[in-house]
This record gives sequence, C-alpha cells and structure tokens, in this order.
Amino acid sequence: MVVPSIDVILAVEIARGFLFVLTVYPLITILGHSLSRWGQTFWVALAIVVPGAWLRMLAASFFPLVLRLLHALENTASYIVHGTVIVWLLSLSGNREAQPQEGNVELQSGGV
Repeated sequence: MVVPSIDVILAVEIARGFLFVLTVYPLITILGHSLSRWGQTFWVALAIVVPGAWLRMLAASFFPLVLRLLHALENTASYIVHGTVIVWLLSLSGNREAQPQEGNVELQSGGV
C-alpha cells in the first residue's frame, strides 16, 4: 500500500466536497423555507453523519469495539463541522439575493 501524493489527495478531497454539496443541496433548499439556519445545519449534518460515520463503523465488525466507537465519534465531529460549513456557505449565497440592494428599496407610504 502506497500513500498517494498530495496532488492526488487534494483532488480527491475537492471532488468529495463537491459531491457532498451536490448531495445535500436539495435538502438545504427544501429545509430553507421552513427552518432556521441552525435547523438546516442539524438535518444536513445528520444526513452526512449517519452514512458517513455511523453506518461505516457498524459495518466495520473487524475493528475492536473501542476503536469503532472512538472512530465514530471522531468522524461524527468532523462531519458535523463539514455539514455546518456547507449550510452556512450555501445560505450566505442565498441571503445576498434575498436582501434588497441600496437604492432599490421602495418606501411605503403608511396610507398617506
């Protein structure tokens, strides 16, 4: 087994991040209308953590139990951060479109 070069690792991590965004973007879009950013973060992180950390560790029966638990905790923390970053970055780009631009704000006359 050979450790790949840093170029290969970076390319794989960028592709992996892009796949995560493509996977959870529909969930963020659906949840964006009914939940706060923290609510979106919870559900997206859960959607990433369950298959990415918990199911893999359940399937790794050849690992000792302590190693599986510790590795699942480590992956859980990593995927929660990953999901949080994805939600916050995608919701920042969405908020810019929703906010009125300077000069485009219409004043409402209060019935005058």
